[in-house]
Amino acid sequence: MKILLTSVSAGSGHVRAADAVQAVLNQNYPSIETRHIDIMDYVPRFFKKFYVGGYSLAANRFPRLWGGLFYSTNKPNAFGSYLVNYLQALLCGKFLRFIDEFKPDLILTTHFLVPQILSIISKRGFRIPVHCIVTDFYAHQFWLEENIERYYVAQEKTSEKLTQQGVNRSKITVSGIPISPIFSQTTNAGKLRETLELESNVPTVLILSGGLGFGDLASTVKSIFSMDKKLQIITVSGKNAKLLAKLKDIKAPDLVKTIHFGYVTNMHELLSVTDIVVSKAGGLTVSECMVKGNGMLLYPVIPGQEEKNCEFMESIGAGVIANSLNDLNSKLRNLLEDPKKITEMKNNALKYSKPSAAITIALVAAETSLLK
Repeated sequence: MKILLTSVSAGSGHVRAADAVQAVLNQNYPSIETRHIDIMDYVPRFFKKFYVGGYSLAANRFPRLWGGLFYSTNKPNAFGSYLVNYLQALLCGKFLRFIDEFKPDLILTTHFLVPQILSIISKRGFRIPVHCIVTDFYAHQFWLEENIERYYVAQEKTSEKLTQQGVNRSKITVSGIPISPIFSQTTNAGKLRETLELESNVPTVLILSGGLGFGDLASTVKSIFSMDKKLQIITVSGKNAKLLAKLKDIKAPDLVKTIHFGYVTNMHELLSVTDIVVSKAGGLTVSECMVKGNGMLLYPVIPGQEEKNCEFMESIGAGVIANSLNDLNSKLRNLLEDPKKITEMKNNALKYSKPSAAITIALVAAETSLLK
């Protein structure tokens, strides 16, 4: 039996979600052969630059443009969806040849590009089951293709949205967004604080920028400096080396201790020593914070799917939205002066978290594959 996992490296969340499910499949179902590929490794260079680079540029530099595209295409047959899918399939011939060679019994994808491509050849007799893992708390119209046999979604509200759009409820599994099992493990927070030379009685703020280093973390940090409060700030700037260097050049006031990281593999540990997380609302980041029991101050709010993720966190009492640096400064100050509110947010995050998402998805996918 074979399962092909696919993702798209437009942001790191899609890749991390597929990695999490593959890890569970490999550990618990050794009879199933798995492969995880990034579709962008199977397309022409110009298409990868447009698809990945275009997303990064629009979401980071022109968020209103990105939001406009998100909402204007969130309708049936927007901009001639069949024609778009047909053109994408033509550009993804190498990927289709790989499928023909690997011959999977199931395709499990964390990005809508795959079912869009396969919708074209499904009309010509392509019959491999396709399961989709929606990696945000809202399902855009792009996810809706007839060839999808099962959806795995974050919360019941996501399921309700899909059923309103015509998806049969029996095809939806409310699994949660899959994250690495390591986030469910207990961390020795005291030992890590000693390693990082953090004081246990001083508030610690973790500021994230996503795997690609989105946003202006430098301005965010400087804004927090102006609060004139004793703080410990940890920043993670992902793969953005220029951003990391810029942060390290900023002189912190005497009351503030700063620790700056680039790309990290111990996010589960950093979340364990954090009082409040300041971050944009990527689906994987939100899910990781929830499983670790972290309340979030959500900034910047990127229009589109991340805006929807922000709204979800606010609706369950686990997140506070900031719409500007001044708003961020004010709301962070209020939170730090109200430890009970932070505790409430942490408890709400845990209450709605789904730490077993990857296990749930792997189980259903494995059963589908083995029954084929």
